[in-house]
Amino acid sequence: MKAIPFSKRTQLSTESPINWLIQYDIEHPDVISLAAGLVDYPSLPQKSILQSVQHILKDKAQAQKILQYGSTQGNRELREAIAAYVNEQESGKSYFEADDCIVTNGSQQLLYLLADTLLDPGDIVLLEAPTYFVFMDTLKIFGVECVNIEIDEELLFRRAVIPPMITQPFIENSIEHGQLHTIEHGLIEITMKERFGMLEVVITDNGVGRTKAGKIKKNKSHKSMALDITRERIEIMNKKYKGKGSLTIEDLDVKQKTGTRVIICLPIIYENTKFGSYEKSTDN
Repeated sequence: MKAIPFSKRTQLSTESPINWLIQYDIEHPDVISLAAGLVDYPSLPQKSILQSVQHILKDKAQAQKILQYGSTQGNRELREAIAAYVNEQESGKSYFEADDCIVTNGSQQLLYLLADTLLDPGDIVLLEAPTYFVFMDTLKIFGVECVNIEIDEELLFRRAVIPPMITQPFIENSIEHGQLHTIEHGLIEITMKERFGMLEVVITDNGVGRTKAGKIKKNKSHKSMALDITRERIEIMNKKYKGKGSLTIEDLDVKQKTGTRVIICLPIIYENTKFGSYEKSTDN
């Protein structure tokens, strides 16, 4: 019998580590696993759920309604209750309707639907490190590039922010012009931390390097202009916030001239800061 070819999306999928972890946990109930996340058996609310199901199904008409097929979005009454709750929490700042809500079977289904709606192959998805690794397995089948960002917890707590389009061109360069998809174990790392009173962003990749990438690129003047604009924006920020921001680009492996490390130092600014037109997104 001729084998049935799988779709490209299916071929991108791999066995998830969580499947092995859960199976191992089930087969070894004496093991306390901090990875699989199974619920403690004695704490499962068997009696409460039994009572709830008996209460819901005791009325024949109601039971038939519940056991029948429902809409894809979920129970209308539940969605109306969720919408009312969200509007109450927002204190009138937004108006959320039941038709704007979808009831899913869990976070994984919701994340899958969001990825299917928003992502295309080749898109870049930035993830905090460490992150929900189960979702990373889901993202693989969409053919996207996942980039983990290690962020100083203190910066998160104090809600430090970066003006738009400061880091994006360098991240795209690392993935696209660094040709990470052609390199075995291609890797990009991004870290953000406070250093000497400044926000230091380091973007590192083990790609082909600047020399080889420069030979491949068609529009070198575009790259030069992007660098000039970024440096100019950093200088403007230095004057406004009295900082000593800078931009440094170097080879990761000096001898082989492979890989790239971009170090961006910026004055630390926080959420609710109003950016001037010169600090906002530029076409670079």
